[in-house]
Amino acid sequence: MNSCLSAQYRKTTQKLLPRQPSATESTSYDLYPTFPVAPDVIGRGFDKIAERIIGHRKVRIDGYVGVFWNHFRQALEQAFTDKGITTTWVDVSEAYRDPDAIAALTEPYLGGDDPLFGKRCDRQLADFFDTDRLESIRPAESVDCTILFGCGAGLVEWDGPLVYVDLPKNESAVPLAGRFGTQSGNRLSLLPPSSNTNGSILSTGRFSIATRRN
Repeated sequence: MNSCLSAQYRKTTQKLLPRQPSATESTSYDLYPTFPVAPDVIGRGFDKIAERIIGHRKVRIDGYVGVFWNHFRQALEQAFTDKGITTTWVDVSEAYRDPDAIAALTEPYLGGDDPLFGKRCDRQLADFFDTDRLESIRPAESVDCTILFGCGAGLVEWDGPLVYVDLPKNESAVPLAGRFGTQSGNRLSLLPPSSNTNGSILSTGRFSIATRRN
């Protein structure tokens, strides 16, 4: 995230994690402990993310609530453009159920006239999507890559990489100005792939990405 976006959304004095932490003395507490990894497991920059995706006609980018999808999309799309790759982006929110249907689903959990008596919703993510709309999403034939993005993109059964964008715990506690009216964050990182998948991790310094290939 650049300084402009940081000033716009990040209302805190807490410093962002540096891209390259400075070395600390062995006797000092290390705020940024490191861990050696194999070559090419971690990359940096949207160019690296694009390189991992190039060659796939269909890609799903799922993520946590609070991700700045528009900024992420613009940066990654520019990386594709610079490499001569044409893309079509499809927002999975187009497959959400109608607002009235979602309101009916969540109403029993809101506590009625007293929200203090609300309870945790035990609905599954798929319950908030229209099945027919999800199944109707198709990749475009006229471009090099179709990217389905947004919370719930992983519900669509496509062959190809599945990318997940997450928020680190410390950043998810940073209040956003004019976002959801609650707490969220603006520094994006991606969860590492699970141990039983063939994946990799890439980082832009402020964004990072975990990919899984089916």
